Formats: sequence, structure tokens, C-alpha cells
Amino acid sequence: MKPKDSIVMISVPLFQEVIPVDFSHEEAQFAGHESFALRYSWLSKGFQAFSKNPHLFHSDSAGLELGVGSNMVRAIYYWLRAARLINVGPKSTAAVTILGNMIFDETTGADPYLEDEGTLWLIHWLIASNSR
Repeated sequence: MKPKDSIVMISVPLFQEVIPVDFSHEEAQFAGHESFALRYSWLSKGFQAFSKNPHLFHSDSAGLELGVGSNMVRAIYYWLRAARLINVGPKSTAAVTILGNMIFDETTGADPYLEDEGTLWLIHWLIASNSR
């Protein structure tokens, strides 16, 4: 029996919001992080840089701006997508997600430096349950 794709609504008390989360059983990705495990500051650093320049991860200056090598640039981009903080659409157009803004927005973000354990657990769940 084939599992069905579904949209699950998660309630995030810290942010006082209910967020739709899409689950796709048709797609699975087990690579893309360039063999780099997620590092603590990558999500906030990558999200802030991406918010200012949505084309950052496709530019030659990404490594200089983020202070990492080219493989790590691809890994940060992967982890931002895996945590559902940015969404890549058709033709590689990318945008920040509602959840990404709720956590990391420079002025209104609830936990831009990942200091709350609940945010870490939420991101952990989002990565672990993401088939893409």
C-alpha cells in the first residue's frame, strides 16, 4: 500500500501560530549536504544572508559572505531547505518560508540565535520528517 502525501498542521506555541507542513512520499533525498553535519550557526547565518540576497547561494561571492568554502555553501543551502526555512520553487526560485521568518527575522523573529530548546526540537523534527 502506497502512502499518501499529506499536509499536516503543526501548532507552534512559541510563535502562537499553526503552520501547514507538506509531506511528500514521492520524493526522497539522502544527499546534498556535502557530507557536512549541520553546524550550530549555519541556519541563522545562512537565513540572514539569504533574506538579504535570495540569489546568494548561486553566486560566486557566497563563500566570502558566509565565511566558508564552496562545499560548505552548498551544505548550508541544503540544511536551510531540509529544515524548511527556505523553499525552492520552479526554475530554482527560492524564498524564505513563514516558519523561517517567524524564527529568524532580524526584527520580529522569535528565536534568531536558536537559544530556545523548543526551536531546536522543532527544527530537528522538520529535518527528520522531511522527505526532500
